[in-house]
Amino acid sequence: MFTPNLLDDFNGEGEAAEGADLVSKRFDIASAPTESLVSSNPSLDVDSPLFRITVEGLVQQLRALSEVDSVASYYDTNAPGWYRATSAS
Repeated sequence: MFTPNLLDDFNGEGEAAEGADLVSKRFDIASAPTESLVSSNPSLDVDSPLFRITVEGLVQQLRALSEVDSVASYYDTNAPGWYRATSAS
């Protein structure tokens, strides 16, 4: 999802900035921006205490940002669709 004018003082460069300007001028988009972050480790999985501590530390840092309204992680919800198990085959 794209939301124009995320920062009032944003002065991006190049084609991305031109595209953002066009969308901002031509569409009325009033919803808040969203981001999805993916954490992975080649040797740890979602059940690993070290992986969990690392992810929860990142979540705490994001929640401390005044610009961030809300943060949710797999560990908040335990929703199976929020993670993908991988294995080295």
